[in-house]
Amino acid sequence: MWISPSARAASGWRPPPGRWWNFQSRWFSDVADSPYADAINTLATDGILNGDSSGSFNPTGELPRAQLCALMAQALGIGYTGESQFSDVSADRWYASAVNAMAQLGFVEGYSDGTFQPDALLTYEQFITFMSRLAAYLNLDVYEYVKDQDTQALAEDAELAAFSSWAKSGVDVMARMMRSSADDSVVSMLPVALEDINPQATVLREEAAATLNNLLQTLGIIDY
Repeated sequence: MWISPSARAASGWRPPPGRWWNFQSRWFSDVADSPYADAINTLATDGILNGDSSGSFNPTGELPRAQLCALMAQALGIGYTGESQFSDVSADRWYASAVNAMAQLGFVEGYSDGTFQPDALLTYEQFITFMSRLAAYLNLDVYEYVKDQDTQALAEDAELAAFSSWAKSGVDVMARMMRSSADDSVVSMLPVALEDINPQATVLREEAAATLNNLLQTLGIIDY
Protein backbone atom coordinates (compact mmCIF):
# COMPACT_ATOMS: atom_id res chain seq x y z
CA MET A 1 0.00 0.00 0.00
CA TRP A 2 1.34 3.43 -0.99
CA ILE A 3 1.56 5.97 1.84
CA SER A 4 1.55 9.66 0.97
CA PRO A 5 4.65 11.73 1.81
CA SER A 6 2.75 13.87 4.32
CA ALA A 7 1.26 10.85 6.11
CA ARG A 8 4.63 9.17 6.21
CA ALA A 9 6.27 12.26 7.70
CA ALA A 10 3.47 12.75 10.23
CA SER A 11 3.81 9.17 11.44
CA GLY A 12 7.47 9.70 12.20
CA TRP A 13 8.47 6.98 9.72
CA ARG A 14 12.13 6.91 8.78
CA PRO A 15 13.95 4.43 6.56
CA PRO A 16 16.10 1.86 8.38
CA PRO A 17 19.85 2.49 8.43
CA GLY A 18 21.97 0.81 5.81
CA ARG A 19 23.84 1.53 2.66
CA TRP A 20 20.78 1.10 0.42
CA TRP A 21 19.08 4.05 2.14
CA ASN A 22 21.96 6.47 1.76
CA PHE A 23 20.25 9.07 -0.39
CA GLN A 24 19.63 12.81 -0.56
CA SER A 25 16.00 13.67 0.14
CA ARG A 26 14.33 15.89 -2.44
CA TRP A 27 11.45 16.86 -0.16
CA PHE A 28 11.29 20.54 0.68
CA SER A 29 11.73 21.85 4.20
CA ASP A 30 8.95 24.46 4.08
CA VAL A 31 5.91 22.74 2.54
CA ALA A 32 4.56 20.63 5.41
CA ASP A 33 1.76 23.13 6.08
CA SER A 34 0.80 23.53 2.42
CA PRO A 35 -2.47 21.88 1.35
CA TYR A 36 -0.52 20.78 -1.73
CA ALA A 37 2.45 19.27 0.11
CA ASP A 38 2.04 15.81 -1.42
CA ALA A 39 1.87 17.19 -4.96
CA ILE A 40 4.90 19.42 -4.39
CA ASN A 41 7.03 16.64 -2.93
CA THR A 42 5.92 14.20 -5.63
CA LEU A 43 7.19 16.54 -8.34
CA ALA A 44 10.34 17.22 -6.36
CA THR A 45 11.03 13.49 -6.09
CA ASP A 46 10.66 13.22 -9.87
CA GLY A 47 13.14 16.07 -10.33
CA ILE A 48 10.53 18.40 -11.83
CA LEU A 49 10.60 20.99 -9.03
CA ASN A 50 13.66 22.71 -7.66
CA GLY A 51 13.98 24.78 -4.52
CA ASP A 52 16.78 26.99 -3.30
CA SER A 53 20.10 25.95 -1.79
CA SER A 54 18.55 25.70 1.70
CA GLY A 55 15.98 23.12 0.59
CA SER A 56 13.07 25.58 0.61
CA PHE A 57 10.37 25.83 -2.05
CA ASN A 58 8.58 29.04 -0.97
CA PRO A 59 5.11 27.57 -1.63
CA THR A 60 3.16 30.79 -1.06
CA GLY A 61 5.42 32.86 -3.28
CA GLU A 62 3.87 34.36 -6.41
CA LEU A 63 4.65 32.83 -9.80
CA PRO A 64 6.43 34.94 -12.44
CA ARG A 65 6.29 34.05 -16.13
CA ALA A 66 9.90 32.87 -16.21
CA GLN A 67 9.34 30.42 -13.36
CA LEU A 68 6.34 28.90 -15.13
CA CYS A 69 8.47 28.32 -18.22
CA ALA A 70 11.12 26.66 -16.07
CA LEU A 71 8.47 24.43 -14.49
CA MET A 72 7.11 23.28 -17.86
CA ALA A 73 10.54 22.81 -19.41
CA GLN A 74 11.63 20.73 -16.42
CA ALA A 75 8.52 18.56 -16.76
CA LEU A 76 9.25 17.98 -20.44
CA GLY A 77 12.99 17.63 -19.99
CA ILE A 78 13.78 20.00 -22.84
CA GLY A 79 15.77 23.18 -23.39
CA TYR A 80 16.73 25.62 -26.11
CA THR A 81 19.99 26.74 -27.66
CA GLY A 82 20.30 29.62 -30.06
CA GLU A 83 19.45 33.28 -30.25
CA SER A 84 16.84 34.52 -27.81
CA GLN A 85 13.43 35.32 -29.25
CA PHE A 86 12.87 38.17 -26.80
CA SER A 87 14.74 41.43 -26.28
CA ASP A 88 14.54 41.18 -22.47
CA VAL A 89 15.63 37.53 -22.17
CA SER A 90 19.39 37.50 -22.58
CA ALA A 91 21.14 34.19 -23.10
CA ASP A 92 22.98 34.40 -19.77
CA ARG A 93 19.80 34.45 -17.66
CA TRP A 94 18.98 31.24 -15.77
CA TYR A 95 15.56 31.04 -17.40
CA ALA A 96 16.62 31.83 -21.00
CA SER A 97 16.61 28.23 -22.22
CA ALA A 98 13.22 27.45 -20.67
CA VAL A 99 11.51 30.64 -21.85
CA ASN A 100 12.70 30.23 -25.42
CA ALA A 101 11.87 26.52 -25.48
CA MET A 102 8.32 27.10 -24.30
CA ALA A 103 7.85 29.95 -26.79
CA GLN A 104 9.21 27.76 -29.59
CA LEU A 105 6.58 25.12 -28.74
CA GLY A 106 3.81 27.74 -28.68
CA PHE A 107 2.97 27.35 -25.00
CA VAL A 108 3.74 30.99 -24.18
CA GLU A 109 4.13 34.15 -26.19
CA GLY A 110 5.68 37.55 -25.77
CA TYR A 111 4.37 41.05 -26.28
CA SER A 112 4.08 43.22 -29.38
CA ASP A 113 7.18 45.20 -28.40
CA GLY A 114 9.35 42.07 -28.61
CA THR A 115 9.65 41.55 -24.85
CA PHE A 116 8.63 38.58 -22.72
CA GLN A 117 8.51 40.32 -19.32
CA PRO A 118 9.93 37.31 -17.45
CA ASP A 119 9.38 38.81 -13.99
CA ALA A 120 5.72 39.72 -14.59
CA LEU A 121 3.37 37.78 -12.34
CA LEU A 122 0.84 35.38 -13.84
CA THR A 123 -2.88 35.71 -13.35
CA TYR A 124 -4.87 32.53 -12.90
CA GLU A 125 -6.43 32.70 -16.35
CA GLN A 126 -3.05 33.25 -18.00
CA PHE A 127 -1.58 30.34 -16.09
CA ILE A 128 -4.47 28.00 -16.90
CA THR A 129 -4.22 28.90 -20.58
CA PHE A 130 -0.53 28.03 -20.72
CA MET A 131 -1.06 24.77 -18.84
CA SER A 132 -3.87 23.73 -21.17
CA ARG A 133 -1.49 24.10 -24.11
CA LEU A 134 0.95 21.81 -22.35
CA ALA A 135 -1.84 19.27 -21.81
CA ALA A 136 -2.82 19.35 -25.51
CA TYR A 137 0.82 18.85 -26.47
CA LEU A 138 1.18 15.83 -24.22
CA ASN A 139 -2.09 14.03 -24.94
CA LEU A 140 -3.96 13.36 -28.20
CA ASP A 141 -7.33 13.17 -26.43
CA VAL A 142 -6.86 16.67 -25.06
CA TYR A 143 -5.69 17.89 -28.46
CA GLU A 144 -8.83 16.49 -30.11
CA TYR A 145 -10.99 17.91 -27.32
CA VAL A 146 -9.63 21.38 -28.04
CA LYS A 147 -10.20 20.96 -31.79
CA ASP A 148 -13.83 20.03 -31.17
CA GLN A 149 -14.65 22.85 -28.76
CA ASP A 150 -17.63 25.00 -29.70
CA THR A 151 -16.53 28.63 -29.45
CA GLN A 152 -20.10 29.91 -29.20
CA ALA A 153 -20.94 27.41 -26.46
CA LEU A 154 -17.87 28.46 -24.50
CA ALA A 155 -18.86 32.13 -24.83
CA GLU A 156 -22.32 31.35 -23.44
CA ASP A 157 -21.13 29.01 -20.67
CA ALA A 158 -22.22 30.54 -17.36
CA GLU A 159 -19.48 28.74 -15.43
CA LEU A 160 -16.86 30.48 -17.58
CA ALA A 161 -18.46 33.92 -17.51
CA ALA A 162 -15.80 35.44 -15.23
CA PHE A 163 -12.97 34.50 -17.59
CA SER A 164 -11.72 36.50 -20.56
CA SER A 165 -12.82 35.24 -23.98
CA TRP A 166 -9.30 34.13 -24.89
CA ALA A 167 -9.01 32.06 -21.69
CA LYS A 168 -12.29 30.12 -21.89
CA SER A 169 -10.94 27.30 -24.06
CA GLY A 170 -8.04 26.56 -21.71
CA VAL A 171 -10.19 26.80 -18.60
CA ASP A 172 -12.71 24.40 -20.15
CA VAL A 173 -9.92 21.88 -20.80
CA MET A 174 -8.36 22.10 -17.36
CA ALA A 175 -11.70 22.05 -15.50
CA ARG A 176 -13.47 19.32 -17.45
CA MET A 177 -10.86 16.74 -18.37
CA MET A 178 -11.38 14.53 -15.33
CA ARG A 179 -9.82 11.53 -13.61
CA SER A 180 -10.72 9.34 -10.65
CA SER A 181 -8.61 9.88 -7.54
CA ALA A 182 -7.46 7.28 -5.03
CA ASP A 183 -10.63 7.80 -2.95
CA ASP A 184 -12.82 7.34 -6.07
CA SER A 185 -13.74 11.02 -6.27
CA VAL A 186 -13.57 12.70 -9.67
CA VAL A 187 -11.06 15.54 -9.93
CA SER A 188 -10.00 17.97 -12.63
CA MET A 189 -6.58 19.29 -13.49
CA LEU A 190 -7.22 22.47 -11.50
CA PRO A 191 -5.96 22.77 -7.90
CA VAL A 192 -9.35 23.99 -6.64
CA ALA A 193 -12.94 23.97 -7.84
CA LEU A 194 -13.62 26.18 -10.86
CA GLU A 195 -16.06 28.37 -8.94
CA ASP A 196 -13.37 29.14 -6.35
CA ILE A 197 -10.94 30.63 -8.90
CA ASN A 198 -10.55 34.36 -9.33
CA PRO A 199 -9.32 34.72 -12.94
CA GLN A 200 -7.36 37.89 -12.13
CA ALA A 201 -5.75 36.60 -8.93
CA THR A 202 -2.03 35.94 -8.92
CA VAL A 203 -1.03 32.28 -9.01
CA LEU A 204 1.09 30.95 -6.15
CA ARG A 205 3.96 28.51 -6.57
CA GLU A 206 2.16 25.80 -4.60
CA GLU A 207 -0.93 26.16 -6.80
CA ALA A 208 1.19 25.85 -9.92
CA ALA A 209 2.84 22.69 -8.60
CA ALA A 210 -0.52 21.17 -7.70
CA THR A 211 -1.92 21.96 -11.13
CA LEU A 212 1.04 20.39 -12.92
CA ASN A 213 0.81 17.32 -10.70
CA ASN A 214 -2.93 17.01 -11.45
CA LEU A 215 -2.26 17.43 -15.16
CA LEU A 216 0.43 14.74 -15.27
CA GLN A 217 -1.71 12.34 -13.24
CA THR A 218 -4.84 12.97 -15.31
CA LEU A 219 -2.91 12.25 -18.50
CA GLY A 220 -1.38 9.11 -17.02
CA ILE A 221 2.19 10.39 -17.20
CA ILE A 222 2.76 9.90 -13.48
CA ASP A 223 0.81 7.56 -11.23
CA TYR A 224 1.29 7.85 -7.46
